[in-house]
Amino acid sequence: MNIDDTPFQVMLLLEDFQIDYLTQSNDQTEALYIALKANRDVEWVFRRKSPLFDTWFDAVEQELSGLKPSLSVRDAEKQLLRTFNDWIVYVCDPKIYDNLSLTKWDKKELLDITDFHNKRVIDIGPGTGIQTFPAAEVARVVYTVEPVKTLRDYLRKKAKTRGFTNIHVTEGLMAQLPFENDFADIVMSGHVFGDAPKEEYEEMLRVCKPNGLIILCPGNSDQDDERHEFLVQKGFSWGRFEEPGDGMKRKYWKTVTG
Repeated sequence: MNIDDTPFQVMLLLEDFQIDYLTQSNDQTEALYIALKANRDVEWVFRRKSPLFDTWFDAVEQELSGLKPSLSVRDAEKQLLRTFNDWIVYVCDPKIYDNLSLTKWDKKELLDITDFHNKRVIDIGPGTGIQTFPAAEVARVVYTVEPVKTLRDYLRKKAKTRGFTNIHVTEGLMAQLPFENDFADIVMSGHVFGDAPKEEYEEMLRVCKPNGLIILCPGNSDQDDERHEFLVQKGFSWGRFEEPGDGMKRKYWKTVTG
């Protein structure tokens, strides 16, 4: 999405959990301070949506208020809009994401991992349904867990337009899944795992049936980072595949023992 003509007020559309996440964006602290001090309406909303952000930004303000800024207001705004471009697309126009080259990946990279036929599936953080729809072609039912309202609305409309009656869209986060224990045969996700590996992994284990499968596809860029080491240590198998327009990725899978 071209951010040059995008007003900073589009940030008002962010969800509470996204505003919380801004407190972890240490490399964007100065840009946030400059942009929010020039856009007091956005600052006001952020503070009221997120008590965590409110406390954090008070500390930022105390630290930076006496320093000379290194960015102009618009440069700070554009830096933030560029950094969180995916979020802006999600809340403004999800169909832009559906037109990206990475959505043209080979669905066999997912479907060849296991047999999806007649399975109950959870898809965590589905976005516009890159994994959801291939799985729903063969699975008995797919429950998506999506925290962004515009994406939930988009998924419901897309499922209806395409004639899928076995896709059920729910709200939630990866570390707080809205399902009972041993709920699904397959628990899957893509481009989501890793903000809180221990908590996210334990939640996926909780909702997956014994002898069920956890799949992360893609679960990582093609590198031996901390996320990779965590998953390997937990007993995940893994492989590589190419995501169009974004290079090589890794996928992971693990059978849940009883």
